[in-house]
Amino acid sequence: MDLYRQQFKSILQKIFIFLIELIVAYAIITRNPWSAVLPVFLFCFFAFYSIPLLDAHLAQIYPDQFADYQKHTKRLIPFLY
Repeated sequence: MDLYRQQFKSILQKIFIFLIELIVAYAIITRNPWSAVLPVFLFCFFAFYSIPLLDAHLAQIYPDQFADYQKHTKRLIPFLY
């Protein structure tokens, strides 16, 4: 179970972080002020909508395992949030 938790933890965080980094790179390359809004929007979307929805779904399906997973895993940014 520990190996599964580590794999799942790293996959989700890597996907979310990669998408935010991709949009930040786009904003830097285009040098358009409106492009700076996209990373903020994407972070807010993940932090306040997508991740809580996914957490609720997983907590409903795997109540015991997911409670243990939440204790040891940050939601989006490792060591911060």
